[in-house]
Amino acid sequence: MTTAQVEEILAKQLGRPKDEIFQTFELEPLAAASIGQVHRATLLKSGKEVVVKLLRPDIISKLQHDLDILVRFAAWA
Repeated sequence: MTTAQVEEILAKQLGRPKDEIFQTFELEPLAAASIGQVHRATLLKSGKEVVVKLLRPDIISKLQHDLDILVRFAAWA
């Protein structure tokens, strides 16, 4: 995901700017996988260190497509 995508996903999911929730938020992912990635952050109010998992954009439609293929294959088998 690009930095812009991370910012967009956070704003959409949180309903407010990330700076109102997090003291720090690392835009470079700590880890990434096929369905999402995780970022280190520090909560604004408590100072607690957390990790934030973000799903990749359009992952639901991609997973649905993959499941459709599996269902067709299972029916064939």
